[in-house]
Amino acid sequence: MADLERLEDIRRRFEARLMDTEGVISVGIGQGPDGKPCILIGTSVPTKQIMDKLPAELLGQAEVRLEYIGEIEAQG
Repeated sequence: MADLERLEDIRRRFEARLMDTEGVISVGIGQGPDGKPCILIGTSVPTKQIMDKLPAELLGQAEVRLEYIGEIEAQG
């Protein structure tokens, strides 16, 4: 299985659980610091507040990058 396909499968399996985590506002596939694909989790709180809440089994299956986005507000 290609790396992107594997990550997409992992993302699908964990997305609902991650989105139920307070402070998580997005889950997708992004690029890690080494340039390789990773699971990218967007947060509305500082990333240190989220790291301990991530499922251990996710961290064992894929590189994960957290990105602080901040609160998202509707425009209008």
